[in-house]
Amino acid sequence: MGKPIGEMDRDLFHRRLRDAYRASGLTQRDLGDLIGTSGPCVSSYLTGKRTPNSKSLYKLCRALDVSADWLLGLKKKGTVMNEETKQSQNVWQEGGARSYRLADDCPIVAQVTELEDGEFELSIIDGESADELFAQRFETRAEAIGYGDTILSRKGLRADEVAYIDSSLSEATGCPNLSDECYLASVTLVPSTRRSLIVRAMPISSGTAGLEVAVTTAIASVDGIEGETPEEKNALEHATDSAIFISGIWAVYANPTAAVMAIKGLIDSMRRVYPNMP
Repeated sequence: MGKPIGEMDRDLFHRRLRDAYRASGLTQRDLGDLIGTSGPCVSSYLTGKRTPNSKSLYKLCRALDVSADWLLGLKKKGTVMNEETKQSQNVWQEGGARSYRLADDCPIVAQVTELEDGEFELSIIDGESADELFAQRFETRAEAIGYGDTILSRKGLRADEVAYIDSSLSEATGCPNLSDECYLASVTLVPSTRRSLIVRAMPISSGTAGLEVAVTTAIASVDGIEGETPEEKNALEHATDSAIFISGIWAVYANPTAAVMAIKGLIDSMRRVYPNMP
């Protein structure tokens, strides 16, 4: 095993690691394969739960094409990433038969695909899980890309909404937000077994009027994500009743207030199932 990194600005390190990861276009499983570890281990690096040792740090730098000095905050000036990677956050890139662009402030990717009927589908994808959040068709590639640019350019709005969700839910969950790009919290249900509710809320947009919020929830224990009990499943399903649509594991709410109400309602329901929740 390599020597641990030691004292450093851990918040800066994990924030820059997430920036480099998003710009790479890799999934957590892809990155794990490149550095010889698992997807959950990569996730723990990205969320700040764990810090890689020197051997893993070297592999991360090679896989993400960044310098260790920059990741560790030792290099204050100069190239943050190579030019190709840096530009990929601001312009559309070609990925096989698709065009894609990464958001520079949260883990979402806009992707445009030409369909067999000649139309173009714009998909908004969670860059960490590769789950599709929503999709919409357009007659031309230019229209699809233009709409995608509108969605990805809402950096200021997303930051404000994450702060609003964070402040609104911190008391309800009793847990700190684990991410500076979206809302992510682990709410303990059963302390003795460390059974927990994982909640993640990410402001997105499928229109020009404002921001929707995509929310995913899961039940986890020390062994990872696991199935819900009938009572837990009922609480999770009830929380999605106010969603405007559901895509895969994501329930999308019309605005941050609706998302906050749904999450608070879910936590209240879980307290009825587990009266001894912390």
